[in-house]
Amino acid sequence: MMRVHGFARLNDRIASPSPFCLKLETWLRLASIEYKAVGDFNPMKAPKGKAPYVTLDDGRVLADSAHIIETLTAELGIKLDVHLTPEQRAKSVLLQRTVEDHLYFCILHERWIRDEGFAILKHAYFSDMPMPLRAIVPLMVRRDIKKIGKAQGTSRHSDTEIWAAGVADIEALNVILGDDDFYGGTKPATMDAIVYGAVANLLWGPFPGPLQDAVAQRKRLVVWAERVHAQTFGA
Repeated sequence: MMRVHGFARLNDRIASPSPFCLKLETWLRLASIEYKAVGDFNPMKAPKGKAPYVTLDDGRVLADSAHIIETLTAELGIKLDVHLTPEQRAKSVLLQRTVEDHLYFCILHERWIRDEGFAILKHAYFSDMPMPLRAIVPLMVRRDIKKIGKAQGTSRHSDTEIWAAGVADIEALNVILGDDDFYGGTKPATMDAIVYGAVANLLWGPFPGPLQDAVAQRKRLVVWAERVHAQTFGA
């Protein structure tokens, strides 16, 4: 069975505290692909130093959630997005960029760089890791993420500015969803997994703050998240 390497399960509602890991697990369930999640992430062993990565039945190792999804879609003939129109496919690209290249860095700053978030994160992400790695790895990853946040630019702003930018992303996701059942229309698609990875983590994660409040205050997003959760991870 395919093994998905990532972080320990966050809580009863969230399979992974990582938006990218949760995105992949959600997609695998929407695509009816069996897998086993393993909370053994170690940046020194991960092929690209990031989570998630997977070990396939044939022993191959694939890294990067987008690359994993693209590879499995091609090799297994997955039809999850076959119903999408050209316009919906374009929307999927834009949603992915918004969630993974902007909102993600707002979440990253809140959890990894702010001391209040990191105090919660250390246990949430690494509780399954044995000592002494459990004490060392979080600090190693945080050091690298601080550099990434600075280089990417988000962490050069104040907390208030970062929260405002993240809330704007969340409102855009809310408006784009509209009254549809899914971002894929009447049926879920890969873009639902992409958005769910971030939104579910914000909504049900143990990180209080303006981003969590912004999701909770938008009923359409909450109802949509509940719908995706029920279809993938159970009621």
